[in-house]
Amino acid sequence: MVTMKSQQNLERIIALKYFGFDLKHITELVGKDEDLKQHLKVQQTYLVEQIKQLHHANETINELIAAPAKYIDWSKIATLIRIYQMAKELHKTWAAKVYSPDQLKQFAELKTSLTSTQLKDIKKRWKVLNEKVKNNLDKDPQSPLARQLAKEWVDLVTEQYGDREDLKNAVCMAYKNNQIPSAPFDQKLWDWLEQASKSLK
Repeated sequence: MVTMKSQQNLERIIALKYFGFDLKHITELVGKDEDLKQHLKVQQTYLVEQIKQLHHANETINELIAAPAKYIDWSKIATLIRIYQMAKELHKTWAAKVYSPDQLKQFAELKTSLTSTQLKDIKKRWKVLNEKVKNNLDKDPQSPLARQLAKEWVDLVTEQYGDREDLKNAVCMAYKNNQIPSAPFDQKLWDWLEQASKSLK
């Protein structure tokens, strides 16, 4: 016999699936007294971004149809597909709760634009700089050494994210608010760097 509650849960599952939620997310939401409207708002933002991406894909297809076969830049098409798929995968992770769909797309674009060697190099340089800062947390954040380390930090951020100011600010806020799981540095280090960075302005 189907109870009222089980019927409501079934209807909720059907609705959430229709709205594009994945099975794991649906399982988490069904039967919980969470703010479903908030989840729906997040999903709505994601769907709007998907509409934009599909519209962009449609425009790209129109360009391919109109262009002579020899002028089709398949490498560019492949890159766009990788960016779309990467952004979609990021949406399934914790990052979707911290970053907007456009910022997730920027992350995907950034990663796609770098070679594996470049990514390893940046990761290595972050690790080295992170250790240098950790070893000097006992120093005055207004000291010349602290300012130098803060400048190195800002320069590396700028090098990694380029002119993506929105993304840089979002990443900084995410670290500041402890929203990134397994962050490479703790709150104490971040606070020290923030204090040291003030003298650079």
